[in-house]
Amino acid sequence: LLISADVAAQRGRAILSDTGPQAVVTLTLQVLPETGLILPGTFIRRTDAGEVLQGIVRSMSLAWDAPRMRQTLEVQTHA
Repeated sequence: LLISADVAAQRGRAILSDTGPQAVVTLTLQVLPETGLILPGTFIRRTDAGEVLQGIVRSMSLAWDAPRMRQTLEVQTHA
């Protein structure tokens, strides 16, 4: 039972440090009240059209284009 964000992050690192090919995927998405800013070190899982992407956020940048704020994430994942 992972009840702490630190514990969950460590578990995510252990999963991603497993052997095998890895990739860095760039995602650009709007900052929403539900998600807020997604900071480096956060373990994420995204489902899009039946394809699942899970990984650790390695970097994040923000861009303000009124009225929207977008964040660009670099996610390390298994290829």
